[in-house]
Amino acid sequence: MSARSATPIDLEIGAKLRLFRCARNISQVQLAKQLGVTFQQVQKYERGANRIGSGRLYEAAQVLQVPVSAFFDDLPETADAGDSDIPTLPVEVTRLALRLASVESEETRRAAIERCDKILNDLHA
Repeated sequence: MSARSATPIDLEIGAKLRLFRCARNISQVQLAKQLGVTFQQVQKYERGANRIGSGRLYEAAQVLQVPVSAFFDDLPETADAGDSDIPTLPVEVTRLALRLASVESEETRRAAIERCDKILNDLHA
């Protein structure tokens, strides 16, 4: 059985795996232990050298506390659009978004977002 080459989608999912892992301050070793694989395997997933299966992706999403769909956000709707430029967010932006999303109180979350907006508006004034 020959291994298929990684596609742009595989590379993007691997990049998001790394992004979400870093945003949670989880090491490759820690994630590997939770997934029952070696840290080298996690490295290969993140680089897109190895494809991550759907079951393992589901487990990773649970460990990283993100919905499975987060790995597919911003991906092209059709398979032939895979060559398009897919924007990626800096780790800091994703980390902030994850922290905001983890705030249980909607009121507190909105207040935090409003503060961020004010700070950013002040920077651009």
